[in-house]
Amino acid sequence: MIFVGLGFRQAVTIKSFENLIHQVYHLTELPGPIKALATLDTKALDPALQEFAAAKRITLIPVSLENLKRQITPTQSPAAQAAYGLGSIAEAAALFAAGNGSSLIFKRLVSDDKLATCAFAKGSFK
Repeated sequence: MIFVGLGFRQAVTIKSFENLIHQVYHLTELPGPIKALATLDTKALDPALQEFAAAKRITLIPVSLENLKRQITPTQSPAAQAAYGLGSIAEAAALFAAGNGSSLIFKRLVSDDKLATCAFAKGSFK
């Protein structure tokens, strides 16, 4: 199963999230359906994210900062590092949601409007 981690700025729109998914589907065919979206728990109530998850009928998993910091991310976002002390919210959230032994299919991708990032991990639901 595929788990999508998301990081984003406060000004994010549903189009930002749609653009990220569109980018991935143009790059490759995913090896399975998207099981869930995951992000930092304080961002999980964002209206654009809630609307996107509902429109796609995808479960949203809020993840604590403590659990995100336990994940080792291959990329390092200066913004995430400064604000949260971790390399990538998107990568950490995808890896956490996908569970132990998961791996990233896509490292952090940035939306065209620069308001959101995503990462895709393959694993099994906790």
